[in-house]
Amino acid sequence: MDDSVLRAMARMPNVPAAYGWLSLDRRGRWFLRGNEIDLPLSIAFFKRNYDRDEQGRWYVQNGPQRVFVALDYLPLIWFLDATGNLRDHTDRKLTEPLAAYVDEFSNLILVDERGPGRVSAEALFPILDGLRDADGRVLDSDGLDALIAGEAEAFLHLCGKTLPVQPILEKNLPELFHFQKNPQPDAR
Repeated sequence: MDDSVLRAMARMPNVPAAYGWLSLDRRGRWFLRGNEIDLPLSIAFFKRNYDRDEQGRWYVQNGPQRVFVALDYLPLIWFLDATGNLRDHTDRKLTEPLAAYVDEFSNLILVDERGPGRVSAEALFPILDGLRDADGRVLDSDGLDALIAGEAEAFLHLCGKTLPVQPILEKNLPELFHFQKNPQPDAR
């Protein structure tokens, strides 16, 4: 987090949190009350100050105010950088993938120590060569359909690791990964 944000939090610790006006779509774009934010300085600020609380609510710390983020899909979105490395939408490099999943819509989900992220369409095609069936062959569309249906095994070779790819339903993502898609204030 920015030093200026940490200082503001220390000076004004009891600023009420904001809900319902900041969101992140499945492509990693930020929206303020339904309007896309395209200002590079604002996006850079969001990237540096994006985090989650112990209840699985993701937020941007805006000075002393915590602004909770409604998530269209997952809290992180993975992209390929110019050097071929996967980075999330906050520019953090994927170095240690922990798990891989595919949902019923063929979204590839990678999990690291920070949490789950959807692999963007732009990043998906370059890493598909690492997605293999149980016999080591590149997974084709029939194999992907069988994996999604839970009828086949697949593995993803990524960052020097081999990860089993597990099928998952989109509706089960928040519970499995302990996050809230639409954060709400604590019940009082």
